[in-house]
Amino acid sequence: MRTTIQLIIKDILLTSGLEYDIQKLTLQLLHQSGKIFSQNKKDFTWGEFSYYVFSLLTETEVSHTTKMKQAAGIELLMLATDLFDDIIDHDNCLDTPIAKPQSLMIGNLLLVEALHLLMPNTASFKTDRFAIIHHYLRTAGNGQWLDFHLTMEHPAATEEQYFHIVQQKSCSFLQLIFELHSSTVPSPILQEIAIYIGYGAQLQNDIRDIFANHKSDLLHQKATLPLIKAVQHSNTYDHGWLLKQLQLIRSQDVATKHLTTIREYIYQTGAIDYCSILAKYYTKKAKSLLQHYFNDKSPYIKQIIHLID
Repeated sequence: MRTTIQLIIKDILLTSGLEYDIQKLTLQLLHQSGKIFSQNKKDFTWGEFSYYVFSLLTETEVSHTTKMKQAAGIELLMLATDLFDDIIDHDNCLDTPIAKPQSLMIGNLLLVEALHLLMPNTASFKTDRFAIIHHYLRTAGNGQWLDFHLTMEHPAATEEQYFHIVQQKSCSFLQLIFELHSSTVPSPILQEIAIYIGYGAQLQNDIRDIFANHKSDLLHQKATLPLIKAVQHSNTYDHGWLLKQLQLIRSQDVATKHLTTIREYIYQTGAIDYCSILAKYYTKKAKSLLQHYFNDKSPYIKQIIHLID
């Protein structure tokens, strides 16, 4: 499956009319962890996930090639949003560093290419498919805006606010994938499945990011749930020690030892365990709904569950 999507993306890039350097950089970016050309076959990829959801929700007469092109479109769309996200968050997640102006240009071009693939390859009866894509991309953009402004210095940095933003910023992409396709299952159920998958995935990402040197969550005091819970614990039991240490990070060069101390403290508060349990809970709810409503399509269910696990 992954190899076929890779071949389609290569063909799309070669015939896209994009400059050779843009094609080359795009392929380099798609070789990173979590992308369709990644060497780690266990990685979640948006292209594969999209293909199996498409197969789950469409009838058998939809061609294999159509599903693959749609999956390729989703893969390019998510790469574009990842580029924008890294710029906004001041992260450096690229194996091959790219200047911000280049990232912006490539992101915009890939967004256009993704729409060019998605529009003709989504089910023909979905005459409002552009409206669906527009709605969820706009919702995700609004969520990203709120996420950028929500730090631990903000009075609204609560667990409830965190999930409100995650539903907008992260779950919208999953909802887009489910909404684009037909199904006998009511749309609210599909939206619920998408939200649970999104919650579980975002929690796992936020846990990893706390301990990743290339991420800036601690530096910018981003109000992710692990940090929210750890700060609440610190305010209750340690006179706000953690928030004071986070503020020191912003006022001086970050020492590795200092970051290690902060990360160990966050772990000891139980915030990581709390978020890990929540992530498993939401992923389990998503799997339960998938198995209940699609028990007649178990091969696709198994593949989707494998990816979200």
